[in-house]
Amino acid sequence: MRKLHHILFILFFSIGLSDQPDWSINPSDFQFNASMTGVLIFNGEESTDSNDIIAAFVGDECRGVKTDGILISGRMVFGLTIFGNENGESLTFKAYDASNDQVNDNIDFTYSFVSNDIMGSVEDPVEWNFITLLLGDPDFSVTITANADDVNYELTFGFAPDATDGYDDGIDQYAPPAPPPPAFDAALSWGGDRYYTQIINGSEDDLVEHEWDIQIAYPTSNQVTLEWDSEFLVGLGSFMLQDAFGGMMINVDMTQEGSVDLTNPAFTTLKIKATPSGESPPPEQTQVTFTVVDDGNDYTNVALKGQMTGWANVSMNNDGSGTWALTLDLEAGSYEWGAVAISDDTVEVWLPSLAGFDTNPTVVVGPDGSVSGDTGFTVPCQTCTPEYTVTFQLDNTWGSVPCDGSPWVTGSMDGWSGWGAELSDGDGDGIFMASMVLNANEDVAYEYKYTCGGWDQVEDVPDECAYNTEWHNR
Repeated sequence: MRKLHHILFILFFSIGLSDQPDWSINPSDFQFNASMTGVLIFNGEESTDSNDIIAAFVGDECRGVKTDGILISGRMVFGLTIFGNENGESLTFKAYDASNDQVNDNIDFTYSFVSNDIMGSVEDPVEWNFITLLLGDPDFSVTITANADDVNYELTFGFAPDATDGYDDGIDQYAPPAPPPPAFDAALSWGGDRYYTQIINGSEDDLVEHEWDIQIAYPTSNQVTLEWDSEFLVGLGSFMLQDAFGGMMINVDMTQEGSVDLTNPAFTTLKIKATPSGESPPPEQTQVTFTVVDDGNDYTNVALKGQMTGWANVSMNNDGSGTWALTLDLEAGSYEWGAVAISDDTVEVWLPSLAGFDTNPTVVVGPDGSVSGDTGFTVPCQTCTPEYTVTFQLDNTWGSVPCDGSPWVTGSMDGWSGWGAELSDGDGDGIFMASMVLNANEDVAYEYKYTCGGWDQVEDVPDECAYNTEWHNR
């Protein structure tokens, strides 16, 4: 099945609450077309709503739109015709989720146009997999730094679901009375009180404009600078900084500009006009560097995989001295992970087992950005100790081996690849045999078991024959 997967670690979504979009196209403007047959998926659930819409775009130009799905064999299928004038044009996709009245383009998929191409079918449809962000309670704060003559005041405003519109102990901070002029001073004003921090209630039922005042007393230089993080505000709503006269002289979009210089002491009051969108900023992330040290194995391709990658392989970088490293941005939480050495024939060897791990390495990222647990390990040289040829024998004189082909032996000596060594019965006496060259190490016991190749058929070693009764290994 063709699947168009979304990326889970994307945090800012292009989304809007809207009426049904008026996407349209004039087919006569184009020479060629291609077709896709697929189903829409929002937040992991397949759509059954024929009012949903799927559309394809080159930039902002609509190149195909399907406005009504057809229920076939219990699935709502959309047949999308895509138009173009030349091969190779890159198309992106948008969807309209009718049940939530939302337009969404959060899908990690692009299509390169090919004339007369056919993708998907009723039996095997393309899956347009979108994540829809539903609005919630605003929960963020913004700090404006007021600076003059090397004196700073930090003024923080924002929203929190557990805050009130009054003073909240442990959340808000009162400001003392202003010093006498000409001393520089700055404070927020809310409800007749002075604050350095004033966080008000954030609710999805109150996504309307809220207003804070900034009260400023100018120094003798008559120069004051206000600074804030404009990029942080993008997507969180509308934020305007205006003078007390409705923005006649000072009218700053705080999402576009990150500072304003004040030189007119007549403007002693500015107004923050904030309308939250219902979105909240992405969770804080911490950079974590993972390392795998190759102590003499000469690996040519090492990849990290773990819960943070959906157990997909992500290539690590070799510094040339045998240290493989990869840095990832992780949210707070606990993550199991590991690494594999990939040979030229794509066979993967699970390296933590060679490094002495009985369970998967685990790294923990704290809410404060602290990192603990396993961020790296060393894989000892597997060929730097004396080598011995070990012969494995499997008696099949009773015809008990269930494999259609030859049985295989796999274990810790090959990183539990499932394909350690193929056994054969060359003389037909019912005894399958295979030899492997193993390193002698008194501190290591090689555990193994027999399979039919891979992991579809694996022997269940009885306790009386097992070296490891937990995993039933020989």
